[in-house]
Amino acid sequence: MIQVHRLCKLVLILAVVQIGGRAANGDPNLLVTQANELGRSGDCRRALVLYDQAIREAPTYPNAYFNRGVCYNELGEVDSAFLDYSRAIERDPGFFPARYNRGRILAERKQWEDAANDFERAFLSEPTFLPALGELAHALFRLNEMDSALVVMNALIERDPSNPYHFNNRGEIYKILGRFDEALIDYNTALTIDPTAAEIYHSLAQLCVKTGDSDGELRYLELFLQYANPYTDPRVDSVKAALAHRAK
Repeated sequence: MIQVHRLCKLVLILAVVQIGGRAANGDPNLLVTQANELGRSGDCRRALVLYDQAIREAPTYPNAYFNRGVCYNELGEVDSAFLDYSRAIERDPGFFPARYNRGRILAERKQWEDAANDFERAFLSEPTFLPALGELAHALFRLNEMDSALVVMNALIERDPSNPYHFNNRGEIYKILGRFDEALIDYNTALTIDPTAAEIYHSLAQLCVKTGDSDGELRYLELFLQYANPYTDPRVDSVKAALAHRAK
């Protein structure tokens, strides 16, 4: 399965775009600026009050909806965040941070088709925003659209060839497609970039299972345990158990 590394965090852009005019009961630009400062300091509840006021003063202001959505997300109120990201997109369909964040929620809900659409639209709106490409590849992988996922990963690697997980993820696609030699090349390239990446050793062990190389599987599982974090990686215990069983 494709792992999305360093790509899965929500975009936490707290942007201010100046809008014309001063409202009778307050300046929405100033309200959003103050709310952003509260949000950055972690005081999202107070920030929400100011975003609410800014939206009352300027209901067509997409940034206010987006930033309020980020605060809702931080507070764990995901449904409210989703609604605000959607409101921001309704007011500005090319607002790529809202597309990306909404896509992340859709992916968490396993609504892969809709997630893929948001990630694609986010990337088309801002072609330098590479996390959207990584998430798009992941969504396509989940949809079992391997050829399309491969095209996206090729584009991502062309733009960012220094990330070992891009090569690992493309290797996962090659493995599903039965293109084992190309998968092996990508995994080894990933290890050249980061020889301590536990995920890649696990991928290599799975490839060895596919090719019937039991000695290779054992070697890579041992390397996986050497580099994996036992406190955060749920696979560590099962790999230890499997190795202990084989040692009997």
